[in-house]
Amino acid sequence: MQVSYLRVPLAAGRVRPADGLCAPPWKSTGDLAVVARGKAVAVPGFLLHSLAEDMRTREAVFEVTLMSPHGSYWHVCTCWGKIGDAAALENSCATSLVQADLPVPQPGRGGGD
Repeated sequence: MQVSYLRVPLAAGRVRPADGLCAPPWKSTGDLAVVARGKAVAVPGFLLHSLAEDMRTREAVFEVTLMSPHGSYWHVCTCWGKIGDAAALENSCATSLVQADLPVPQPGRGGGD
């Protein structure tokens, strides 16, 4: 998972489904709380001021991207939402299958699992 503001990555996190089970692509199974963290994120000064002002006025729009392996492809879901407006994430999502030369995590093979 990655969270960005005006295409600048701010935080990332890993979603670990319970019991190693994932939701089938293109289907929603309900709410799942996750935490995205950023460390030593370089945000240009002008953008930092814009972000601070948008946060103050509750107008900051964030892009949330989730990726999960799906055979030789990656299922990518990108949503946009505002602080305190969870419904916006549900109504603004675009999904696609992307063939990318990215490693697919294998449970029990040293991938942090």
